[in-house]
Amino acid sequence: MKRKFTFFGICAFMCALVLSLGSCQKDYSDDIDQLKADVAANKLAITSLQQAITAGKLITSVTQNTTGYLIKFSDNTTIQVNNGTPGATGPTGPTGPTGPTGATGATGFTPIVGIDAEGYWTVIASSGGTATRILDANGHEILAKIDNNNVSSANGYLTVNGVATNVVIPTIVFDEVNHVLVITIPDPDNNNALTSYNVGLAADYVLGNDIISLLSPIGNTKAVISFGAVPATAAAYTTMYGAPLSTSAQAWSGVTYGSLLRSSGKLPVIVNPAAASISGYTFEVIKQDGSNYVIQPSSVVQGYSGAFAQYVDGANGLYTLNFTPTAAIAAANIGETNELAIRATKGTRKVFSGYQYSIKVQQDVNTVFSPNADFGSPVYIPIGTTKSLLDYYNRTDVSPARKLVATDFFKSEAIIGSGNTDVEPYITHTGASVTTSTTTATVSNLNNKIIPYTIKTMDWLGKYTESPINVTFYSALNDAINSINVGTFTLTTAASPADQVTVMLTSMFTQLDALGKTELWRNNATNLEVKLVYGTPPVNIPGVTYEFLDANGNVITPDVAGTWGPKLTTTSKIQDVRKIRFTFDETTAIPGNYTGVLQFTDVRTYATGSTFTVGLPFTIVNPSVDLTAAAAHKANLFNGQVLTVYGTSFGTVAQNVYPTYYDLYNAYVNLTTNATETLPKIGTNNYGFVVTDTPTTEHPAPLTGTSSTRFNINNKTIYDSYNVELYYYYFGNVNNKVKIDNITVTSKSEVKEGNMVALTPTSGPAILQVTNGDLSTTMKFAPYYRINDYLGNDLKVFDAARDVRAATVTVTPQADLAHLVSLTPNGNDWDIKATNAVAELPTAYVDVPVTLTITDLFGVTKSYTLNIRVVKP
Repeated sequence: MKRKFTFFGICAFMCALVLSLGSCQKDYSDDIDQLKADVAANKLAITSLQQAITAGKLITSVTQNTTGYLIKFSDNTTIQVNNGTPGATGPTGPTGPTGPTGATGATGFTPIVGIDAEGYWTVIASSGGTATRILDANGHEILAKIDNNNVSSANGYLTVNGVATNVVIPTIVFDEVNHVLVITIPDPDNNNALTSYNVGLAADYVLGNDIISLLSPIGNTKAVISFGAVPATAAAYTTMYGAPLSTSAQAWSGVTYGSLLRSSGKLPVIVNPAAASISGYTFEVIKQDGSNYVIQPSSVVQGYSGAFAQYVDGANGLYTLNFTPTAAIAAANIGETNELAIRATKGTRKVFSGYQYSIKVQQDVNTVFSPNADFGSPVYIPIGTTKSLLDYYNRTDVSPARKLVATDFFKSEAIIGSGNTDVEPYITHTGASVTTSTTTATVSNLNNKIIPYTIKTMDWLGKYTESPINVTFYSALNDAINSINVGTFTLTTAASPADQVTVMLTSMFTQLDALGKTELWRNNATNLEVKLVYGTPPVNIPGVTYEFLDANGNVITPDVAGTWGPKLTTTSKIQDVRKIRFTFDETTAIPGNYTGVLQFTDVRTYATGSTFTVGLPFTIVNPSVDLTAAAAHKANLFNGQVLTVYGTSFGTVAQNVYPTYYDLYNAYVNLTTNATETLPKIGTNNYGFVVTDTPTTEHPAPLTGTSSTRFNINNKTIYDSYNVELYYYYFGNVNNKVKIDNITVTSKSEVKEGNMVALTPTSGPAILQVTNGDLSTTMKFAPYYRINDYLGNDLKVFDAARDVRAATVTVTPQADLAHLVSLTPNGNDWDIKATNAVAELPTAYVDVPVTLTITDLFGVTKSYTLNIRVVKP
């Protein structure tokens, strides 16, 4: 495999390229000579560099120093590329003769050199001139700075802004098979043809998929090496446990005195990079002095199981060092050793982790246990499950105490008692676990039979124990039973049985028969009922009741009243159940999809909570009715969907009382006040109005009365708008409804929506006028103005018998002209006279506007402007 990358280190030579700019008044010949010398020296250095590459050497570093750049090769030889240095000061020449005085020259200007926004050198050559880019000898613009946007490589040479340079950019490829670097550069002696050179690498040089470093997953990682063994002799065993290890126990466990039962530990390490190969490496644990720790890894595997297992994904370099010391070595090194490190060695190459590891060697302890709260005589295990008999014991030498698990022992096994060969074929034993199937034969042979067991255990220090336990396998009524579809019911007013649906439980019994559990259910089921709830949180399904029937369709008398209907607790009654009959009350039922649940409890206390249920799905729908004409509007009452109301009149007007109301059904063709009707007419049992607005103090709920038809008009609701929905109630059930209209209702004032009419008097002036200075002539408003309500009825504002709807009336002349007239109340009218406040009017007449304000019983005001003309005498 070869890996290719572009090597830009040689670009450091560009630092030798120097552009010198100055004023036109200086002699640069010495500087040019020095530059030529520097270029010649650098050409020699480049030649040496090329010779080194041809010889197979690898550039390992380019370092800037005080005189230039030091290039170091893989064989530790170096080449120095120097910056140009100032030449020595030459001797002072003889003084020349004094020349003639020249003519006065023009004022000089020092050119201004700069860099433009695109990074090119510029110069301003004259006062007030424009910056222009400086060109080289070939007429090319000169860049002052270089960045990644204008630098590239082409055919092995550096290219700046698309212009090729003489700087070589080699391509370097690592050949992992031959362990060499292949360096390719253009050959100037062969038309710049790309030529490759092989540079050998030391065997331990780090390239490819070698290991770079080793890391501890956390700051300090501790490994625990546990070991356990059987006491070495019968005497030692007897001293420790009170009796020797029997021959049968040795045969069962497969161990004898002195047997090593466990010796294991593991240590995680991160290998970097994750893709590194550990092939050929030897991993060792070392102490701080560099010597080996006494216990060394027996194997190294990729991955880890333990505290860091969640981070193992094959791409993070996590490995496990496994330890399996002998009992003697482990026993001799009990305790904790800190400041350990991991060393990986291949050939002369060594890679170390930090001293961030600790190893603790400890001897196993005896497993102490006793029966827990689940233990009984017998213990009950459902048929068709797997159960470890260790679950009935707690390990008590740990805190907190917990249930036993198989790893608490070197070996554990449940041994069935003798004399049970008839049931043994139906039980599978795996260690201390017992497994049974749900076949009919298993149920028939095992159900409710007590079987003696002995749990044999040997812990990690060789202690052998036999614990007797009796087990009763029982057939649980926890099987999945298919739902029984009740079907779709259309609500109706017809009497029973038209409002009932009966469902057979045949499919449930068929499934129970196949499981051999029909009689088991009939003998052990109690508290049989149908749960009728829906929604979250669950609430009772309205309008649905049920009854249990026997095979002949007779109702089985309930034992007690349950939450949703009758509950059966008597075994004989439960044995008679064959059907369930549902009754649907159309006045309370709500259409939708529901599922009733047939449920029960098991009389066997040890089987509580393991009972099956049977789903009973059903759908409730409304009958089809034609409501297309039900919400027809009366002509001329609506403006689109907006209904404007004034109240209910008991004569010619509606708002002569406060408050008033309007019954919304009056706006519809087919809504009546009868309780029931035949469509398209609808009685009050089957319709209702609902306001969707949120009520407030200033926007109170307006509807009251039967079916909420009455829209109340008062000082809060008048001139307010309400969104009102009209619903059809199926069977008079307000919870079973469909919206048939959506309107906006607003109320208005009969007074405010009225108008003013100018009258022609039967005698006197044609318009209401007085003569300035005439203090004796009296005029009235009544002959000249009439105020009507919204229907054109005269409110008699100025008459003695004023309409009660005009609760208060005021007149106010325009303030700046009020001095021209005198208004004095006289009954419901006013005496109108001229004044002498002005000796002479400036014009032939002046019209004085008077504001007439009428307030109705609802506090609504309406204003009109009446004119009184004041004329000159």
